[in-house]
Amino acid sequence: MKPQEILDFYDEFRGKRGWNSLEAIRQFLPQLFAARSFDGFHFFTSHANLCISHFAHYANRDAAPQFSIVPHATELLWFEFTIHRGESPIFRAFTERVICPVERGLEQFDDIFSRFRVAQKPK
Repeated sequence: MKPQEILDFYDEFRGKRGWNSLEAIRQFLPQLFAARSFDGFHFFTSHANLCISHFAHYANRDAAPQFSIVPHATELLWFEFTIHRGESPIFRAFTERVICPVERGLEQFDDIFSRFRVAQKPK
C-alpha cells in the first residue's frame, strides 16, 4: 500500500459506528507521511494494525522484523517493533513497545523505528 492509499483506507472508517478507536492513527498518519520517507519499506494493514515491513510479500515477512502502528484508545498510539528468532520447533519473539499521546508520536516513532530500520533481516 502507498501512503495515500493508507490514508484513504483509514478515512473510510471516519464516523462509522464502532471505529472511533482509529482516530489516533487518522490524526497521526498525515503528519508521519508528510515528514518521513518510506522508500524501500512496504505497508500492510489489518484495520487497527498498520504494519511496516522490509518485504512486500507475505512469504518473505514470515521471520522478518516487523514494525506496527496501532491506535490505542482515541488519543494514544502504540508503536511496536518485533524481532523473531529461533528455529523449528522453538520460536521466540522479542518486542519493544511504546505507548504515547498522538502529539508525541513523531519523536517516539523515530526512536523505535530507527532500530527497526537497521534490524537484521532473515537470510
